[in-house]
Amino acid sequence: LIDNKVLRSDNFLNRGYCYYKLKDYANAEKDYLQAETLPNPALDLLYDNLSLLYFDQNNFKKSIEYSTKRIELNPKNHVPYIDRGLCYRKLKKYKEAEADFNKSLEIKPDFFRAFGYRSYLYLELGKNQKAYEDALKSVEINPKYGYGYVVLAQAKHRLGIPDFCIDLYKAKQYGEPEYAEEGMKELCK
Repeated sequence: LIDNKVLRSDNFLNRGYCYYKLKDYANAEKDYLQAETLPNPALDLLYDNLSLLYFDQNNFKKSIEYSTKRIELNPKNHVPYIDRGLCYRKLKKYKEAEADFNKSLEIKPDFFRAFGYRSYLYLELGKNQKAYEDALKSVEINPKYGYGYVVLAQAKHRLGIPDFCIDLYKAKQYGEPEYAEEGMKELCK
């Protein structure tokens, strides 16, 4: 459609997403930015895609910029707060990361991913009991949340709770085989 001069925002958004999935980040970025300039862009989706694109390239400052734009569009959307919080955590801006995870949970108190990500933040800060509580909450809300089990296993291991290998097996079962295998090799000997 684009080659036939059908220059609509959604066409560039869709092609950009295809480039993104192919890890052709330069062309994805180019198409997303072009989509932004055309009439009636789906800004929320564009900002989300740009935030993820920059996150995948470890350009956390740009990712924060687009997560923030997404928050400005709709401050009641709980998702961009965790996206931005993850970037802050990567940049070791722990207070900002925790504030964003908390805001996400304030908007959606049962958002299991926010509990999982905040749990990992607490592990990094050495707040193992808080990490354990958040990880446990994440898998109580969603018993098939693989990442929650990974973090729960790590928190249990640090706290000396012996059944952490079971959580790694659950993580593997529920979609986190790489992290689970790594944890099993390291911790479940």
